[in-house]
Amino acid sequence: MTSRSESGLIVIPANGQHSIPAGKSNYLYCYDQSGLVEVTLRRDRQSTEVHMMERFGNLQDRDFDEFIIKDKSGSNNTVRFFFGPGQYGTSQDRASVNIDGVIVGEVEVTNTPTVNLTGSSVTVATNIANTGTALDDVTVSNVAVAIATGDPGVRLELMISIPETETNGIRIGGSDVTATKGGYIPPGTIVFVPFESTLYAIRDGAADVKVTMTALRRVA
Repeated sequence: MTSRSESGLIVIPANGQHSIPAGKSNYLYCYDQSGLVEVTLRRDRQSTEVHMMERFGNLQDRDFDEFIIKDKSGSNNTVRFFFGPGQYGTSQDRASVNIDGVIVGEVEVTNTPTVNLTGSSVTVATNIANTGTALDDVTVSNVAVAIATGDPGVRLELMISIPETETNGIRIGGSDVTATKGGYIPPGTIVFVPFESTLYAIRDGAADVKVTMTALRRVA
């Protein structure tokens, strides 16, 4: 295990939000996002701090076990965070992240005893949900297709996976999604998308794309 955890690439719908359990952590680094987000730190299910972050942002010497990301940009927002119990620092221009003396994102982090609750340094594991339902694969073409139907008032998340063997990626959003408008998901990527209404997808290139999905529901 490494001294960091990573949220993986997450697409948050316009004005939506996403919750990530972080274990006992003392730093949070917003590595990249496509717009302004509000980040709330929580400890023992109680909110402790609220911060606005744009592009890059860091919070050190904190004590939290969960954080909630809210989109404040008004459009689909792609975000990525590092967090954990290790020692943290950034370069002056924040182009790289230094954790336990090693630059992450460019080289592997050294092994240190820690707890990594994400289950992967690439994406969030399915333990973020209480129940999961595997959905049929969907082939996404050049016409927007409904890939999942939500339930208003029910906290649902869709785990979307695009095999790395696919030629191109997809765009996701409402029924007005197009090949040039909507959240982009490239091949070889797994993302978690909170949703309550129907979610649509369309390919962004010339080839159809096979999409695999699991619906996650939090009941606690």
